[in-house]
Amino acid sequence: MWVVGGIILVMAIEGETAQSGLGRDGDVLAMGGLRVVLAEDDILLREGLASLLERSGFAVVGQAGDGAQLLALVRREVPELVVVDIRMPPTHTTEGLEAARVIRQEFPATGIVVLSAHAEIEHAMELLATGRGIG
Repeated sequence: MWVVGGIILVMAIEGETAQSGLGRDGDVLAMGGLRVVLAEDDILLREGLASLLERSGFAVVGQAGDGAQLLALVRREVPELVVVDIRMPPTHTTEGLEAARVIRQEFPATGIVVLSAHAEIEHAMELLATGRGIG
């Protein structure tokens, strides 16, 4: 877990996912070519993160503004990595974290990066405890 500029970054990536290998359609992936779904309710921050990821060689295959949109995108796109804000609409409590838990259950090989400007360490650590690879 890292704290950067008041934002907590928690990363749980399955070992095989973080290495080069075959993607969903059999295409070869480089580390930077990971397919990413991004979930953040602040549109400016979401677009900025998407731009940063794309310039770094990641393929942003979907963006969501709430937990329901995130789950739909992940189920449709089956990305290697999901970047999710803990607090999302409609209540801005732990909708993003709850969606991340569902993703962890349904897609255990999908890496998850949890972002938050709020200290939700115990919830994030619980999510991490359910994964096999933590980095």
